[in-house]
Amino acid sequence: GFIKNFQLYKTKTTVYQTRVLMCASKSDTPTRGKEVARTGAATRTASTPTTKQQPRVKSGGTESSPYPIDGYVPPNRPQQGTIGEILKVVINFFRITVPAITVHQYDVKIYNIASEETKDKEKHPIINRYVCRSVMNELSNSNLKDQHPAYDGRAILYCKNRLSSGYIVKWIDKEDGDREREHAVELKHTGQVDLSVLTKITQRESQFESKQAHDTFITAHQTATNAIDALFRQFAAVRYTPMGRGFYWYSKRPEYDLGDELELWEGYTQSVRPGHKQVYLNLNMSYRPVIKPLELLEYLMMVLGLRNYDQLCDKYTMETATRELVSLEIYSSHLKKKRKYKMTKKSVFVYPANKQSFPCEGKSITVLEYFKTQHQIVLKHPYLPCIDVGRGEKVVALPMEVCYVKEGQLFRKEMTLRQKQKMIEATSIPPNHREDDIRYTATEMLPPNDPLREFYGIKTSDRMEETECRQLPSPNIKYRTNMIPQPRDGKWQIRNCQLINPVAVNVWAIIHFSHSVGRMRYAEFINEMLRQGKEKGIRMQRAINERDIGENYRCGMKRGLDDIDDVMGYARDNFGAELQLILCIIDRTLRGKNSYNSDDIYNRIKLVGDSKLGVVTQCIDQKNAISMQGSTLGGVCLKMNAKLGGTNHFATVDTTIPLLADTMIIGADVNHPGVTMYESPSIAVACVALDRDISRYYSTCRFQINRDEAKQRQEIILEFESMCDDLLREYTRVNANPKQILFYRDGVSESQFQFSLEKELPALKRACLKLGKDYKPKITLVCVQKRHHMRMFELSKGKIYNVLPGTYLDHTITHPYEYDFYLCSHAALKGTARATHYHVLHDEINYSPNELYTITNQLCYCYSRCTKSVSIPPPVYYADLIAYRYYKCYDAYRCKRDLVGGREPWTMDWDYHRRKVDIRMEPGKLFWA
Repeated sequence: GFIKNFQLYKTKTTVYQTRVLMCASKSDTPTRGKEVARTGAATRTASTPTTKQQPRVKSGGTESSPYPIDGYVPPNRPQQGTIGEILKVVINFFRITVPAITVHQYDVKIYNIASEETKDKEKHPIINRYVCRSVMNELSNSNLKDQHPAYDGRAILYCKNRLSSGYIVKWIDKEDGDREREHAVELKHTGQVDLSVLTKITQRESQFESKQAHDTFITAHQTATNAIDALFRQFAAVRYTPMGRGFYWYSKRPEYDLGDELELWEGYTQSVRPGHKQVYLNLNMSYRPVIKPLELLEYLMMVLGLRNYDQLCDKYTMETATRELVSLEIYSSHLKKKRKYKMTKKSVFVYPANKQSFPCEGKSITVLEYFKTQHQIVLKHPYLPCIDVGRGEKVVALPMEVCYVKEGQLFRKEMTLRQKQKMIEATSIPPNHREDDIRYTATEMLPPNDPLREFYGIKTSDRMEETECRQLPSPNIKYRTNMIPQPRDGKWQIRNCQLINPVAVNVWAIIHFSHSVGRMRYAEFINEMLRQGKEKGIRMQRAINERDIGENYRCGMKRGLDDIDDVMGYARDNFGAELQLILCIIDRTLRGKNSYNSDDIYNRIKLVGDSKLGVVTQCIDQKNAISMQGSTLGGVCLKMNAKLGGTNHFATVDTTIPLLADTMIIGADVNHPGVTMYESPSIAVACVALDRDISRYYSTCRFQINRDEAKQRQEIILEFESMCDDLLREYTRVNANPKQILFYRDGVSESQFQFSLEKELPALKRACLKLGKDYKPKITLVCVQKRHHMRMFELSKGKIYNVLPGTYLDHTITHPYEYDFYLCSHAALKGTARATHYHVLHDEINYSPNELYTITNQLCYCYSRCTKSVSIPPPVYYADLIAYRYYKCYDAYRCKRDLVGGREPWTMDWDYHRRKVDIRMEPGKLFWA
């Protein structure tokens, strides 16, 4: 079920600031509006630490000046980890041999051939990727056939030999009626790339002495990597459809039909990676949702959820359809040869075909008459509005019934719940099948007789890399009435176990938000909830059913989303501050693309409960409420207890590691809106654990612009210093000043590592200095990466299995001299397990590898929402959940103001919008659970 909740907390807000205190403590729930008291928050002292490794080169600065404001360099790699059982694994990395040669690099610009009318005008290079790729493919197959150039698809060309500076290329544009086109290609030589740098970096064993030397070498390495990537991508670029960094094709499999307008395309991604003494090619299967090549009318009917064509004449429907059609590419079918158009105008629709007219042969003629006389096509729906496919101010009206959607267009918007479920089912491939797919794809995409690689002398292995890794032991799990032994495969059962700190639920209500409540058996459902709560020690009284609130709210969805505000407000007004929880039953199958769906209901419930009423809300799927399975409702009780301020369990951490001996653990993440939501903010959240048992938390949130000047996602937290002020202030209210800070940062890509070092790390240190000019705790910054393409498969007795929780790899394919490792701390419920990549960017604490790996793995068992280990440490996991919760509230707030799509002027004052969705929670409750 979909189960999430919130609570009341009145905050003192400042500019770009939201302060929400969350905890699941052993003590009673704090009084509303008050901060956590200093009493009852004793800090435990860790046992004597284990023997430390030899100090490594510090990340910037010296012993006399440990806090430089710039010049940070990632630390050296320590020795490999030695703890855990040794396992044998297969990795989707293929060895490649790079020759010690140099290739020439060219800046590519493509221009239209100037006509007599335009030859005196300023030339502008073409940026259309389809045109650029088509022109360069034709150039490679004609003038440069014997040179085997590699084009990166954008603006750079690599070639082994020196080329001329200009070429004229003629080619056939199949998207424009097979019209012959002519373009001028200008090549500007920008230098030579030494490919041997890739091999040199794999031989290094230590970091550079200065940041300048580090940056110079990394720039040369990145340039060489880009060149090799372009050489490997050239083979697939002329055969398959590029999307992002992958190449995709459609396979006619029934499971790849996602329903309605979407289908699934399979493909692969590849990247060149430096390893230990070896360069590797990382190759992995990938899948993307793609729009089906449907007739345009059929596409709109599916997307908008319409029943008949007449509904397209409605003004509101046309506005919604306009947002769906922007940036969509279509073909027209009335011509003998197809021609492509792209929707770029804000006003897509014009008059219907029987009314839209234009001059033709000296007289005015309607679109209906034109198609009948010129193309012998009798339009079936002349009353429907036409679409404008003209450029600039020129109007070119086409009836929708003669248009169809171009195939291979990546779907960039939000999928429905059913489509997401189908995609998960289709892509959850068992490890043995995925390993077979990778091997087959490598054989097809990396043929041994590829003339391009032979020309450059690049050799590729056809076997996946095999190596050894280790598996860490699991911690013990502690409950109030029992100690669970070490979990099995990252999971454990809690039969006959009561929670560490169960809460008392005296007043709670059930509201069923659905069009039909006939199948719901409320008495049996309430009894099962009481039974599940009693087993876990939660003292629950009988619920107030929505039928007891009032007959007017029997169904709860008579007037749409506004009923949510009314019925929840009515419940709060009648039962006042004693109301602890509202359990909301939602029909997750409800969908209405032209009205509201289950996601809209969920978002509005969270907005009303969290931001308006300050009442904890717990959502559950109607299907799960009807089936009343004990395991499902037991999970609901775990989340309810955490939201109401209780503590579920502890993971017994190794006492020989100074985990929380004056150590502050921080997690931070940034949640971005969809790619089409340019006017929505990115939401940055930082979360800190307040106690040694990793069960009480405090978080702070900021809204910030979601794109930088280059229109790239703004991943760096802009207000991080003030956020750290909040975290340190609250942490020192219940603890002494931390002597060291372990900071897990999620969502930062490798290209942004240096920005995190130069922006966020100094911000954290400046915040520490505000507590005292001599206060300089040791800080370790670890970047957490989940979106990567490394896959490990356990090899046992000749068979392939998923790796078990606790498996880590810190050699072979990791960085040759920087400090990174892969750790799989969870069990894969479906498909193939994906380890998390941890990259240590700054290390002053000097944890040994065994200590850092153990700390990170055991933290993943402290997640309060379930009885399983998770893939990343809870502080950073919770930061992601809190950001997602703010985004849901913000989405509901914006939809309520009818501002979706920018139909009204939208202010970029993010502090104003943040205040509108500020979560009013009491301190001491994990509202995001």
